[in-house]
Amino acid sequence: MPKFVYLEADGTVIEALTADVSLAVVQATKHASATTKISGAPDAVMPFRTGAQQTQYHMKTSGDGTLIGHYTVAENTSEMRKVRINDMWLDLTRYVESRYSPTIQRAVNALLGASQASVSAARVAEAAKMGDWIETVFAEYYSKVDDLDGASTLAEIAAITWDFTTFDATDPMVTISGVLNISAVPDAVMPTGHVNGARLTFNSVSLVDIEAGKVRDSADGENIAWSSTLTANIAASGANGLDTGAEAANKWYAVYAIAGGGNAVASLLSLSATAPTLPGTYTVFRRVGWVRNNSPSNFLDFRQTGSGKNRQIRYRVALTDTRVIAGGSATVFADISLATYAPPGVTLVFLQVLFSTSTAANRVELRENGDTSGAVIFLRLGVSTAGVSATFILQMTCDGSRIIEYQVSNAADNTSMDVLGYQDEL
Repeated sequence: MPKFVYLEADGTVIEALTADVSLAVVQATKHASATTKISGAPDAVMPFRTGAQQTQYHMKTSGDGTLIGHYTVAENTSEMRKVRINDMWLDLTRYVESRYSPTIQRAVNALLGASQASVSAARVAEAAKMGDWIETVFAEYYSKVDDLDGASTLAEIAAITWDFTTFDATDPMVTISGVLNISAVPDAVMPTGHVNGARLTFNSVSLVDIEAGKVRDSADGENIAWSSTLTANIAASGANGLDTGAEAANKWYAVYAIAGGGNAVASLLSLSATAPTLPGTYTVFRRVGWVRNNSPSNFLDFRQTGSGKNRQIRYRVALTDTRVIAGGSATVFADISLATYAPPGVTLVFLQVLFSTSTAANRVELRENGDTSGAVIFLRLGVSTAGVSATFILQMTCDGSRIIEYQVSNAADNTSMDVLGYQDEL
């Protein structure tokens, strides 16, 4: 069944193009004196006519003769490909968008909200023919594959597949048969590393909540989305509980959203920062935060802010509950480990430093682990009057070991430090 025809300027039919005629034939028969009708694809490409002669071609619809485009080119392979094919593709795309805009608009409207949208069967049939023709010609031009179904081109224009077959759940497009059924249309793929919502909230000493959110899984293979709060219970096992083993004190527990295998999205607690043991048939996961289980095996109270990849966590406990050094008096740089109150992978912490001295002008200095140059001192805090104490709140970077260094001017000086919180990078 011809869909389009190529015409000479005088109206002479060069070729009635059907879905099973290859582009090679189309190219090979587009010379000024062509009179041969080609009914099928040849085994080999016919040679092009060479020379300086130029020919004008009109591309029209076979039904009502609507002019889609016209082209004046020399008969040689390079110009046929560079000028005509590219121009024809643009013209055909514009034509489809214009001619079939009602159908496309209905499809778009359905995708945006309605569960189904009625579409004229006649219009669908016309659009399917158009899709067959464009796909056959241009897909074959680029891929040189003869076995084409010619039914998916309009997917590039309106996210619709027109082939009059039943919906294939493995195909990310929609199949149409008079009615657009979008019940099985998958969500768009989220960007790598995407996270939105999924904030953690302290619930109790054994429970942590994950607010509704949307994240891309850790392997960048699937979306994970949920619309209501998930609650992880460290006293439970499996989905919405602990991944494996028994609860341990003085440990960091990674908090995950898990999905896949046809299961409802659930939460999970794990000692592993990257590879939790997934329960049952769950297949994908994404870490969304941390909780600290302290020495009495109770979660430390906290408040999390931020809904993107960077989350700020502030402890809501007495300052001395997160103290990492008390009365330190090292006069050469010494280590302070923050690992008890800053989880693995953290490189930015929020600190409170308390310094007291009996000598005016003495000071405390902080630096990152391993820095040896005086130019990289992160903090230099002093007092101008003897017997005065000073308190300073700051945010400071640290390395993967979660260790920083400090020193004071005199052994009679002393400093204490509390971890107020940290920034988690999901």
